[in-house]
Amino acid sequence: ETGRTDGEYTNGRLGLVLKLPSGWYMDDCDRASVYITKAGFGLNMFHVSKNGPDSPLPLTGKSVFHGMLSVDAASVVLDEERHSENLTGFKVVSSSPSEVAGRPGCRIEYTYRLNGIGYRNVTYGFVNGEYLYRIQYIAPERFYFSESSVPFERVVASAKLR
Repeated sequence: ETGRTDGEYTNGRLGLVLKLPSGWYMDDCDRASVYITKAGFGLNMFHVSKNGPDSPLPLTGKSVFHGMLSVDAASVVLDEERHSENLTGFKVVSSSPSEVAGRPGCRIEYTYRLNGIGYRNVTYGFVNGEYLYRIQYIAPERFYFSESSVPFERVVASAKLR
């Protein structure tokens, strides 16, 4: 499904229900994830993904296992993000436990530079069964990050497992 968002969105492949901001643009043509933006994918983007034993994380090849603690899931997520070859100046701003979709998880915020532009990323991660779910917000630190951080937190707060 591709097009404008309008409220509650259910994705059977991901097993999630989210309340999306109205009038944003969504692209869920990728089997393992959904992309949502207001101003364009290079300017502000929410990315929702699910990885399991049959689809390990692409950069590190790591996956999660049933019963993995949220602190260990946070480590897996950070390792994945650090391995992107085009990022420089990677710096963790905060990492803390958080509940997502009724499951114990983590909230990680970090900054980096890509092609000379400073970006900020907030990633919520949680394990359900043998799957790692990630809900991310990625935007340039200037202007766009602060503009869409509140809608992002609302999307995360609305997340429910199907």
